[in-house]
Amino acid sequence: MKQIDRLQTLIKEKHPEWSIEVSPMYDGVKVVLLSPKGKYLCDVVCHRMSYGGKDGLLEWWDCIKHTEPKGWLTAEEALDLFEGKALKAY
Repeated sequence: MKQIDRLQTLIKEKHPEWSIEVSPMYDGVKVVLLSPKGKYLCDVVCHRMSYGGKDGLLEWWDCIKHTEPKGWLTAEEALDLFEGKALKAY
C-alpha cells in the first residue's frame, strides 16, 4: 500500500471525526486535514516534486502558518504531525 493511501486509512480508522479532502496534485495526491467545522489545519502531498515523493514518501506542510515543509515521511510520521496539529486546534 502506498504511504499516501496508508495515511488516509489511518486517519479514517483512528480519527473518524476528522474530515479529509483528497485531490490530485501534479502526478500525485494532496490530502488536506480539516477541523470538524471545515477549517483547514494542514496537508500532506506526494508527487514527483515533493520532498520524498519520488520514493513514495510524504511531505507535510502547514500553509496557513507557512511552516517549513517536512519531507520523506512515512504515513505514521505524517499522522503524528496531523495529530499534533489537530489536537492543538481543538
